[in-house]
Amino acid sequence: MKLPQLQRCAVFGAALLLLLCSVAHAARFADAADDVARVYDAIDARLALMDEVAAWKWSQQRPIVDEEREHLVLESMVERARELGIAGESVRHVFEVQVQMARDVQTEYFEMWRREGRPPARAVRDLETDLRPALDAIGAELLAALYWARDDLQHASAVEAITKALRRIALHPGVTAQHLAELRAALHDVRVDVRNIDTVARLHVLRIGTTGDYAPFSSESGAELRGLDIELAQALAAHLGLTPRFVRTTWLNLMSDLEADRFDIAMSGIANTPERAARAEFSTAYHFDGKTLVARCDDRAKFGSLHEVDRDSVRIIVNPGGTNQQFVHDHIEHAKVIVHADNRTVFNELLAGRADVMITDAIEVELQTRRHKELCRTMAGTLTNAAKAILLPRGSALAKNIDQWLQAEVARGGVQEKLRRAMNVEADSD
Repeated sequence: MKLPQLQRCAVFGAALLLLLCSVAHAARFADAADDVARVYDAIDARLALMDEVAAWKWSQQRPIVDEEREHLVLESMVERARELGIAGESVRHVFEVQVQMARDVQTEYFEMWRREGRPPARAVRDLETDLRPALDAIGAELLAALYWARDDLQHASAVEAITKALRRIALHPGVTAQHLAELRAALHDVRVDVRNIDTVARLHVLRIGTTGDYAPFSSESGAELRGLDIELAQALAAHLGLTPRFVRTTWLNLMSDLEADRFDIAMSGIANTPERAARAEFSTAYHFDGKTLVARCDDRAKFGSLHEVDRDSVRIIVNPGGTNQQFVHDHIEHAKVIVHADNRTVFNELLAGRADVMITDAIEVELQTRRHKELCRTMAGTLTNAAKAILLPRGSALAKNIDQWLQAEVARGGVQEKLRRAMNVEADSD
């Protein structure tokens, strides 16, 4: 099941190097337009190898059409598609269109070389040892891309990505408007028979649920994700030989998304609570924390304890769905509770004077008081004790490997190093 990324890249070939094998890349949420773009990028990458395929056939005086090889490729792709729960015949049509495009592109190269009266001016890579393994790898990537993009190939959000991709594909010699129309129609007809496959085993992908709204663990800046848990997730995926795929979730929907198999693990500064542990499993802990109080520094003396906070005149602000809201629900009887939907802007309400105090994790209070000198922690200790850990579904086959890796990461100081880095980055941002 495990195939380290660099080893996989070695067999993919140059055409897919930038598409698939970038080791250092920004973390982003999975996106419908990106998933669709990957489908067309794989098709474009396959066509980009056709000049080398044609050059080899020219040098070896081989015919362009190899019906036996084409038949084997089609049957192989159909069988692998079925393993992913994709309707085999719909995939057959996609690859039949590509086969015809490949023939016509190679034919155009042959005709160009005949007109010029000279062979291609380039080194010729071997078809059997170099080019076909690269083409097979592209085929596998296309199937994986079709799986992720299965519901979005005609989605409105993907139209721009499709249009750009088709323009690139149209630049290959021999590609016609009819080819592009047939390709798009074939992709439109791709159907999935079974949704819940083991994406770890089948696609070598680790799906990571995260909220992107809880610095320094998981925050979204522009289109990029950052934070301790994002770095840990990438390192974990690399250790397992998997590609990380970040899936957006919310604190309100975290548990239901996990139970609906939207991701394999969740990492977002998630506290191990009895309520969550009753429905799922947790890894070994990698950070210990607790709830404390934060307010404007001018009001620090007013809110030194929970008793002083729980008064009719006090406005407590809380973000929905997580342990902050649960704590307020369980312990606050008299203060006015304000639910603020966006965890990323909740502290702005304190700064603006629209709320008086917030109860949240000490690590978040430390970060926000570093960001905003007007905010202060109002009590020395914590109201609770909680462990941050990786959330997994019950019976996860990944649990043992994750625990072993995480324990080693904690022991060597890797978690603390990443946390310090995340805190510094977040403290300097708005």
